[in-house]
Amino acid sequence: MSFPAILAFEDGSVLHGIGYGKEKYDVGELVFNTSMTGYQEIITDPSYKKQIITFTHPHIGNTGTNPEDNESDLIHASGLVVKNFCEKPSNWRSSENLADFLLKNEVMAISDVDTREITSILREKGAQNCCIGALSKINEKEAIKISNDTAYGLTNYIQTTDIKKARRIAKQLRSGMVEINGVSFADGSPFGGYKQSGNGREGGKWGIEEFLEVKSISGWK
Repeated sequence: MSFPAILAFEDGSVLHGIGYGKEKYDVGELVFNTSMTGYQEIITDPSYKKQIITFTHPHIGNTGTNPEDNESDLIHASGLVVKNFCEKPSNWRSSENLADFLLKNEVMAISDVDTREITSILREKGAQNCCIGALSKINEKEAIKISNDTAYGLTNYIQTTDIKKARRIAKQLRSGMVEINGVSFADGSPFGGYKQSGNGREGGKWGIEEFLEVKSISGWK
């Protein structure tokens, strides 16, 4: 089911479109991808964590989704921006349409916007934080405000050895990083906690409190 949606830039620009997937709002760094195929692999790639992906290819969703093409167990992107969203895929490998796949992963997409214009904006002005949201959940003014709110941004970094403080920060921050005893934790655990992002590895799905109880895991300090 579709719904009215907006994409609000940190510079105050707002685009209106049609939303699909989870009726919600989220914030992330707006990026673009020029691939003509492989959208399922892209949105499940952990490297796109906390990013809103603009696809320059005009038709997204036409091949549906299937379990074999996932790069990980969940969608890591904060949202999708597309020109034309295909609700009825046509592909022999498809087991689920993209809208249902997004809804299951609690991620939303916005369509019927000029993705080439967005790409030009990013090329001219550089990276921007954006808020993607359903108009039933957030209005334009609020969306612009939180796209400029560092508590939702990608630049927060806090270093502490105070475990109580770290737990408090973890509850307050919607994104950013917290370092405890030399180990960095980034927002994004599917359970709402902070997971290890250092040491060149994903680190698993442990939150801060759980990590403190399993310090002996190989490779963790």
